[in-house]
Amino acid sequence: MLTRTLETAALLLGLGWGIGQLLDLLQALSDAVASYTTIDGAALLTGMLTVFTGPGMNAINALVGLVAGVVYALVVLVKLGSVATLAWLLVVAPLCASTWTVGPAIMAAWLRSFVCVGLWGAGWGVWLKVATLVLVDYSIPSVLKPFLVLALLLMGYGVPHLVDGLFQTGMVRASGAFRIANGVATALVSAVRK
Repeated sequence: MLTRTLETAALLLGLGWGIGQLLDLLQALSDAVASYTTIDGAALLTGMLTVFTGPGMNAINALVGLVAGVVYALVVLVKLGSVATLAWLLVVAPLCASTWTVGPAIMAAWLRSFVCVGLWGAGWGVWLKVATLVLVDYSIPSVLKPFLVLALLLMGYGVPHLVDGLFQTGMVRASGAFRIANGVATALVSAVRK
C-alpha cells in the first residue's frame, strides 16, 4: 500500500513537468507544420471570404457566401473550443493520475485525449497549407472559387474529426459546435428539398 502511495505521489509531482514537456512537443509540431505556410492563418481565413465580395456577384454566390460565413464562424468556434478542451483536460489531469493505482486505463485514455486535442493545431496547419496551395498557387476559374472556398472551409471544420479518427478518443464531441453544424446542415438540406 505504501509503495502505491509513493508511486502516485511521484506521478503527481512529475505531472506538471510532464504536461509541460508534452505541450512543448505538441506546440513545436504545430509550429513546424504551420511554418510551411507562407500566409498567416488568420489572414488566409479572412481572405477566403473576400471571394464573396468581388464583382460579378449573383444570387448563387451570395447563398454560397452566406453558408461559407456560417461555416467560417463554426471553424473559429471549434478552434476556440479546442483551447477550452485542453484547459479542461489540464484540470482533470491530477484526478486521472491519482487513479493510476487502480489501473492505467483512465490515465491512458486521458493521455490519448490530450494528445489528440493537442494535435488539432497541427491538423489545422496542414489544412491551411492545402488551402494556400489550392487558392494561391493554382489558377481556378472565378465561377468555381466560391464553391472551392466553401469546400475548403468544410474541410477545415472537419479537421478535428480527421485527427480524432487517428486516436479514436471521441474528443471531437467535446465541442458543441459540431452539433450546431449538424442542425444547420440538416436545415439547409431540408430547405433545398422544398
